[in-house]
Amino acid sequence: MAEFAQIQSKQDLEKWLQAKKIDITQWGTGTAKSVERLYCEIEQGECRLQMEPPLRVLDIVQLLIYRQDKILVEKFQELSDARRRERNILPSEKMKPGETWQAAAMRCLKEELEWAAQNGKIITS
Repeated sequence: MAEFAQIQSKQDLEKWLQAKKIDITQWGTGTAKSVERLYCEIEQGECRLQMEPPLRVLDIVQLLIYRQDKILVEKFQELSDARRRERNILPSEKMKPGETWQAAAMRCLKEELEWAAQNGKIITS
């Protein structure tokens, strides 16, 4: 079973990254996540850090949305600071602590596509 780091502060995270010899000099530039943003994800329960091998672990839901012979793909993601990141993947969302995958899927539709999915139907799990 995987062991996870106990990160209580941004300083704890920076020390953990240094101990794992993870170069953070380019973090927060281009489309790279900042150390501060990673800490926010950890603090909010959106992800956790596996000790060995060092990995960022998160639970996500991905949606397969299709009409006739076309599949919806998220071409890019607009970040909170107006940067854009190429994606080219199915629409997806990080699950929040205690959230069901169904609730995360509906939140994805609302947040990413601005579609209130009351009329939507989940056809597979």
